[in-house]
Amino acid sequence: MADIFLFAGTIEGKELAEALCKVGINVHAFTATEYGGALLEAGAGEADAEEASNTAVAARLVAESNDLSLGAIASVETAEVYGLKVLEANINKSGENTTRFAVLSKVRANSPTFTSSVLMFTVKHEVGSLANAINIIGKHGYNMTALRSRPLKKHSWQYYFYIEIDGTIDTDNGAKMIDELNKVCNRLKVAGTFAPQPEI
Repeated sequence: MADIFLFAGTIEGKELAEALCKVGINVHAFTATEYGGALLEAGAGEADAEEASNTAVAARLVAESNDLSLGAIASVETAEVYGLKVLEANINKSGENTTRFAVLSKVRANSPTFTSSVLMFTVKHEVGSLANAINIIGKHGYNMTALRSRPLKKHSWQYYFYIEIDGTIDTDNGAKMIDELNKVCNRLKVAGTFAPQPEI
């Protein structure tokens, strides 16, 4: 039986790996994200999960290998760049997926359109510590529009939190909020400000 090498990092990639496994095809799945790896580990039959840095790199590896048993899940544009044949387009089942890009600078940017802020912090690994930080943000009248967590690389089961809020912190109220957050956070960084984009 043939082996299939699949580069994925999405729900669709997991479903494709599962479908191939059900018909007896050995699948070796390479994921572009920890998220993709977790999806595959959650039940992709005989699929082996390994990690690639991103789907564009996976597509390049497929192109360079000249191995017809390899495949990648990537954009149509990426397939064109690497001369790959698109077997099926638009496999994403959600129209809500978007990619955001950030322009970073060491110099603080001032613009009247920058009406939102980004905070990053860690808290103690104990009951209520994240809730305490979130309550401080709300107490000072800031609307939290995004909350994401990412694992700390050197500390199992501990996370840093990324928060987007409506408003800037260069006010007296913002300074008071930051002061209070410093008392409950292990580490706190104001990552910057940005202009919120309308819904696509």
